[in-house]
Amino acid sequence: MDVVHGFRKIIGLVPCLITSSILAQSLPTATPDTSDHAAAAARLSQAIEAADPKKFLPLLDSAAFRERVLKGLPITPNARAALGDAINERTLPGFAFGRDFRSYDFLRLVTRNGRVHAQYRIVIQHKNGHDLQVNYHEWLLVASADRTLKFVDIYDATSGEYMSQGLRRRYLRLIGEDPSLQEKDAKWLPVDELEIKNLTKLVEIGGSREPEIILERIRLLPADLQQTRFVQLHRLRAMALQVKQKPNAFDQAYAEWLKLAPEDPTFDLQAYIVWLGTGQYDRFYAAIDRIERWAGRDAHLDVIRATAALLQDKPDAAAQAEKWAQRALEADANYLAALRVLMNVQIKQKKYAQVVTTLQKVETVTKLTLDVVGIGKDDPATQQFAESKEYKAYRQDNPLKN
Repeated sequence: MDVVHGFRKIIGLVPCLITSSILAQSLPTATPDTSDHAAAAARLSQAIEAADPKKFLPLLDSAAFRERVLKGLPITPNARAALGDAINERTLPGFAFGRDFRSYDFLRLVTRNGRVHAQYRIVIQHKNGHDLQVNYHEWLLVASADRTLKFVDIYDATSGEYMSQGLRRRYLRLIGEDPSLQEKDAKWLPVDELEIKNLTKLVEIGGSREPEIILERIRLLPADLQQTRFVQLHRLRAMALQVKQKPNAFDQAYAEWLKLAPEDPTFDLQAYIVWLGTGQYDRFYAAIDRIERWAGRDAHLDVIRATAALLQDKPDAAAQAEKWAQRALEADANYLAALRVLMNVQIKQKKYAQVVTTLQKVETVTKLTLDVVGIGKDDPATQQFAESKEYKAYRQDNPLKN
């Protein structure tokens, strides 16, 4: 039942990096609490939970999404029609139904740069069983041609771009390699032109897992291209792969980006897991704080903070972890990840009466009874709780169900 079990061996985990050459979204501003926006977000949540494209597709403005991908590209009418048809309407649902997601939960409506988004928190399912990697998707809501609210794009906080921008980059490569798709005397947007001229180099950077190769290829790029998000993210990724050997290099790459975009969470979403794995807890907590300023209050960030407190092995570690777990439950009283952490902490502190209260809450939320003996068979502290009079009395009144 120990949520930090197996994590002590993890160093330098970095989520998959998606390219981008724009700045991330602004900090949130007040969002009008309109019933129409809330109803649209509720329908989206139901479709995501059901993982049902038939419920999903009517909520999307596919034509608007295609236009966001293709707008401004100097391509022939035939190419535009063909590429538009190639944008599968299932692309956006597929982005939400990721196989490595442990959870995909609606948090709130947020307004960024004057546009309303439905914000979702994603907890990444890691092979070691921990749930310490987090990301955010924000679904852009706009009024469609018939004046109904529909979703037209997804902003991905880890990559710092909308999904339409990632697809646009794929098409740039296709168009750049096939002149027959281009208009005569094609005039590119400056950002597109910069990437078109360096597509081969960019693909080489994105396709490599060797940090020295990535860094050498970055050094050969034009200076203005080196400052784009795509290159900066891959530079940080390369530094993360070397964090054991060259910890200062990673810190320097992060610090340089922070000067340029202090409120941008993209690098923090990469860096906090590295600093947690390398025991740089002050930097870890600062990164989590910056993520929270951008995303808003999120119970799972407190779960991550609580886990970090336990990893530090300080005399007050359990008390600090309990504080963060309780704070998480203030934000979401039924959040299971927070209840699990709180239960672990209470078991370590041998607060068995409180453990029983938390266990009862977990079983109420899940509508299941938990076999503490079986779940905690490899954890001596949990086994001690299972032998306690408090647990035996609780289980006598609340027997296990098959």
